[in-house]
Amino acid sequence: MMTSTPVNEELLKTSVRQLSVINRFGSDKDKEQPADPFPAIAMPAHNGLDGLIRPVVSGSDSCLAKTYHHEALAPYSFANAVQAFTKAGQLGIGAKLIASDAATESLFLEYLNQGWETAVVTDFKDPNRLAKLVEVKKAWHIKGSSKLDLSAFDVFDAYQSVWNALPNPLPMPVNTDITMEKLAAIVGEIQQAFKVSGSDLAILHGENTMSNVLISDKDDIKLVDFDRTTISDPMWDIAAMSLEVCTDDDDRNQLLEMYFGATTPALLARLKLYSVVDDAVWAMWALLGETNPYRKGPELYKYAANRLVRIRHHLSSSDLSKLIKEM
Repeated sequence: MMTSTPVNEELLKTSVRQLSVINRFGSDKDKEQPADPFPAIAMPAHNGLDGLIRPVVSGSDSCLAKTYHHEALAPYSFANAVQAFTKAGQLGIGAKLIASDAATESLFLEYLNQGWETAVVTDFKDPNRLAKLVEVKKAWHIKGSSKLDLSAFDVFDAYQSVWNALPNPLPMPVNTDITMEKLAAIVGEIQQAFKVSGSDLAILHGENTMSNVLISDKDDIKLVDFDRTTISDPMWDIAAMSLEVCTDDDDRNQLLEMYFGATTPALLARLKLYSVVDDAVWAMWALLGETNPYRKGPELYKYAANRLVRIRHHLSSSDLSKLIKEM
């Protein structure tokens, strides 16, 4: 007769696991009275949504302790995140990884709080700074590291499988006019088009909101969060960036020129199609987060609604079948 090991519900709580790892790696002061965690914010920034983050001292290093919420990384993995963070620190593209702990799914990262600030969208209205960001992304695409080869469509399918298994899934936001069936059909149609056209491969950053960029007082740039690095089509990263920094096709073509050296109608069509898929992926991620007791709370349902509204806008302003033909 098979038996299952009882789950310790306390250890599924992120705060319990983080305090456990701080007691092993943190300073005496952190053990006695750890600093307050950074607040989780979904909009307009995108911070602290996958885990609990707080400043600590480990040895002589000022660090950020990041402990992932239960199931927050799926279908990605903690091992992949450790490998990616390690490589990013070695390349100087991201903060250095000081320590990691698989048992609590925790990272201790270099705390870049002196001379560095979190970027906002308006920082990249300057085309020279935007070009610099594109170069950093491109450097990661070439030199980065990932154990995984998940496409945007693989991630969407993984999220949809979890959604379909929920006993009581949330209702879709009514202001979007998009059902789950319609969303899956849109993503499926785009996926078939990319299967026919083929895709390049690179090591993606996967975290493309501007709050995942740091700018120094010398105008240097580093990337934040390598939780979702994967080997996939680099256009996915570029399209996700475009959702942040582009308002029209002139902006999108400028971004494409910065990355590829030139733009074409086919490249623009691919960017627009991946933009829709990226919004679909993150909408699903947020909806699932709202059903997870360890992640729900910081406006995730509204965040999903905003992503779905943008899909509706893009589909109303662009003909999906025409974009597929153009690519």
